Amino acid sequence: MSRGLKRFFIVCAAAAGIGLILAAAGFVSGGIGAFDRVADRYDWISGSPGEMKYEDVEHAADFDSIRIRGDMDVRIRSGKHDSVKIGYGENMKAPAVKFSDGVLTVDGTDRHKGITINLTSSNYEPVIEVICSSDRTLNAINIETENGDVEITDMHAGSIAVESEYGELCMNAVTFDRGSFDVENGDIECSDIVSSGMSIENEYGDCSLSGELSGNNEISMENGSLQIYTSLSENQYRTSARTESGALCIGNYYNDDFECSFDGGSGPNKLNLSSEYGDVKVNFDCGRTGSRAGASGSGTKAGSDSHGGMKHQEHGSEH
Repeated sequence: MSRGLKRFFIVCAAAAGIGLILAAAGFVSGGIGAFDRVADRYDWISGSPGEMKYEDVEHAADFDSIRIRGDMDVRIRSGKHDSVKIGYGENMKAPAVKFSDGVLTVDGTDRHKGITINLTSSNYEPVIEVICSSDRTLNAINIETENGDVEITDMHAGSIAVESEYGELCMNAVTFDRGSFDVENGDIECSDIVSSGMSIENEYGDCSLSGELSGNNEISMENGSLQIYTSLSENQYRTSARTESGALCIGNYYNDDFECSFDGGSGPNKLNLSSEYGDVKVNFDCGRTGSRAGASGSGTKAGSDSHGGMKHQEHGSEH
């Protein structure tokens, strides 16, 4: 390395070290507020989110469908009165809310895209809370979020579609005709649901479903386990299930070989299930809340010695 190049790197290292010292000194003298004041002057930098603030949105009942986009937590539930409330850090931009042609639209995509320096312990993502009166049935709920959890409780809807990159999807006591759920990194937990058909894709996370599951159900898992507790009996389904690396338990059938498969039944409803790395378990004749009291699955492949004995008993206790 030439002498001039060495001097260049020495100067760069010295400048970086001085910058870190000055930054630390600035933080000590000015604290978090100093960074926030800098963020107020420049569009390409943002500071701490500040305290959480909440706002009620007017004309909350003027919608029969919900469309939500952007990074935020989403909570939709039933209540005594219709209302819409948004929450966000006081230093951040609030999600845009509007009502048009019967659709409540919440847009949080116009967020800061530059550098964020948050030296506080708070990391407030915006939150939207929608409460619908218990006698209402929405036509559609459509949610797309990159970072945020989605909770839907005690609701009726024609269709529900959720796309999430990083976040959990939880539904409880929800009735819908058709569901489409695509989660890249997060768990899916649906309890006490009544569904006429679902399409689910989950890349990294577990999936647990319980309730009355009818119609066509296409569920694909990549890295996670799938558990289903359905109130319908096994003879109400045509079931096709596959695992590449994981145990397969469909009613009384059990197999934990590599690349397991199961095809059976001739009922009017369909379960098409697959998992690359994870278990697939289906219990029939369960209560809608997912009670295991009626769960089957204490057996193994009939006449199989390789899956009997202790393996058989372990499967029964798990299932």
